[in-house]
Amino acid sequence: MSEALNEVLGFNQVQVSGHLANIWSLPDPLAEAMAHYPETDYQGNQLEVVNIAGVASMLVSAFQKTEPCSLDDPRLPSLNLTNKEVTVSYEQLTGQLEKLKEIAKLLSE
Repeated sequence: MSEALNEVLGFNQVQVSGHLANIWSLPDPLAEAMAHYPETDYQGNQLEVVNIAGVASMLVSAFQKTEPCSLDDPRLPSLNLTNKEVTVSYEQLTGQLEKLKEIAKLLSE
């Protein structure tokens, strides 16, 4: 989707979110995370926040695609995350979806 937006409009959702964060005067860590979270090689002032947002996005993306999460993401060592911790987080995310589905089912009855 990002590539298609970039092709058609000349910008993607990450660029727009970073621009809006600056226009809205959001705090620098949040604006940087919004503008740079997909970058696995980001080296700016908000490295930890951007890496946390990027890894979280990676986990959610893998979850949505029902793919295994990436354990070779270059941001993991900088966050001192082990493969086991990432795997457990991914499994917890999966477990939460099942709980949400159950709640939604109960609410719709």
